[in-house]
Amino acid sequence: FEARAGITGVRFFVTCDPANVRHIFTSNFANYPKGDEFAEIFDVFGDGIFNADGDSWRRQRAKSQLIMAGPRFRAFSARYSRDKVERSLLYEPSYKFISFNAGPRTCLGKEMAFVQMKTAAAAVLWNFAVKTVPDHVVEPKLSIILHMKNGLAVTVKRRNVAGVHG
Repeated sequence: FEARAGITGVRFFVTCDPANVRHIFTSNFANYPKGDEFAEIFDVFGDGIFNADGDSWRRQRAKSQLIMAGPRFRAFSARYSRDKVERSLLYEPSYKFISFNAGPRTCLGKEMAFVQMKTAAAAVLWNFAVKTVPDHVVEPKLSIILHMKNGLAVTVKRRNVAGVHG
């Protein structure tokens, strides 16, 4: 089925039929390009197989297939999948990890890091006047991580802090 998503209404198709998947990815890939808009959204993947089209995609796919068809990769994949299920997907009670208090993936310093980050930002804003450059267009870049399309151009000027405190 056809779907649209995001702010720009990017059009894409969704299928789970193995015959359709085979048709798209092997026999008729050239008729289903990802295009520049897709590559821009997923820019963090660079020019890799996820963003590639045409000959570049064919070369990368051939190399990937050679690697994935080998016995070492298959053994690694089976071992990793088994380990992932045993270590990550099976329930671990949080009290088992006393030093972390809330499970294996909670960082002890996370709250302190946020406090330090906020303190540094407050110190910069207290001591400096930060203003956007006039006529600079500020708009988000559609991506899987938060970017600004043209960056954020600002001017920074030291404040007279003594005058503020009286």
